Amino acid sequence: MIIDYHLRGDQRRLEKEFPEIAKKAKNYLGYEVYFELSLTQVAGVPMDPSDPLYDVLMKKQRLIVDKIMADYEKHVERRDKSPSSSEAEE
Repeated sequence: MIIDYHLRGDQRRLEKEFPEIAKKAKNYLGYEVYFELSLTQVAGVPMDPSDPLYDVLMKKQRLIVDKIMADYEKHVERRDKSPSSSEAEE
């Protein structure tokens, strides 16, 4: 959600509608990046892929996706090793 709002140029909307998420955004993106985004982005105009901050957001997104996938793989591994999962199949 944080990244999506920034990519769409809706940082101000995020701050207005979801102030608690905006606080988390400052921590997650870092205050410097968040502040820079607030100065450089034109409200309502999607971020251009040539913008240097675009790469920063894409790297953060990749970290999120990688974490989700790692958590999912751990879940599947635990589920498949669980004795109750083999009993449920029978």
